[in-house]
Amino acid sequence: GRRGFLWPTLCVMNISPQNQNYCPTSTDRRLMELRQAAGDFKDDGSSFMCSRLYVATFEGRTQEVAGLLAGRSGDAPPAAHSKVIAVDYHHGRPCMTREVTGEGNTLLHIAAGQGHGSLIAELCYQDSSLLSSVNRALDTPLHSAARAGRADAAEAVVRLARANVEEDALCGILRGRDDAGDTALHLA
Repeated sequence: GRRGFLWPTLCVMNISPQNQNYCPTSTDRRLMELRQAAGDFKDDGSSFMCSRLYVATFEGRTQEVAGLLAGRSGDAPPAAHSKVIAVDYHHGRPCMTREVTGEGNTLLHIAAGQGHGSLIAELCYQDSSLLSSVNRALDTPLHSAARAGRADAAEAVVRLARANVEEDALCGILRGRDDAGDTALHLA
């Protein structure tokens, strides 16, 4: 549970939650957030992204990402679009497509922002709901591609969205506004 997860952090800081005078400072809370970012689950059912999955996604290593999501170490090439049951765990659980960074970016936000077309396709094959995901700034993966100037990635996201999501969700992807009020077209 949560107590077991946070306990090492609290012990290192010599803070005891059983102490009724315990009142975490902003630094204590930030340290706890950082520890939670190492693999704890968020309130919305997603979980914080493990570093190995993040780095493989950022660098566009499609086979390694697919392997991690399929429960392998990522070293062996996966069978084409494998649906193997996860057996490789990090933080006591398998890697999942719904893992997010501290800013709420999904694997697809990262791949789109870096322009990794084959990884974008693989991620959408594994979980097409990633196409309409939003981060804390209300950016969709299309916003991420447009902001980074990745025209090929933006085109891939739009093409995959047209093929895999319903009309209402497609409108949200194409016309969605971030927290600054910008659509992906504004950012392109």
